[in-house]
Amino acid sequence: MSKVFITADQHFNHQRMIVLANRPARNAAEMDRLLRDSWNAVVRPNDLVYHLGDLAWGTAEEACNIILQLNGTIKMIKGNHDRWLKNAPDELFTSGKLELLPDLYKLKYNSTSIWLCHYPLRCWEGNFKGAMHLYGHVHGNIESERLPRSMDVGVDAAGPYPLYIGDIWTKINKDP
Repeated sequence: MSKVFITADQHFNHQRMIVLANRPARNAAEMDRLLRDSWNAVVRPNDLVYHLGDLAWGTAEEACNIILQLNGTIKMIKGNHDRWLKNAPDELFTSGKLELLPDLYKLKYNSTSIWLCHYPLRCWEGNFKGAMHLYGHVHGNIESERLPRSMDVGVDAAGPYPLYIGDIWTKINKDP
């Protein structure tokens, strides 16, 4: 049975992220290898990964090369640094490896609405009725301002591994 994972903000091929996010790598190639190996350690080929933006930096060719090394099918919300998407080859999408989602996407898990977006929201449909919100973009920098039933799933906040949706759901349900 396939599993569902959620992640954001790998910034593959983005040398400056090592300094900006204090990542444990000497160069972009080492960072990319660490992130790719972490991804593939938990995600199997038949799994599904919701990616909440800023997957890669650089050219479409560089981004596609990395995507093809990642396990699973990726459903992606475009982040502000995913400029490579405008030049991505059609084969990436027609192959089923990558699917683009709208900027705000509602996922259902255990009868709970989970709103996915690259950016953190202050309010979302159903937030006072149990709905959850997952986001990236802020690299763990607003944890003190995080709203209940929301979570930064980016690698700099949550760790280098894509997060299993069941673990996210359990953690958020423990929020006061």
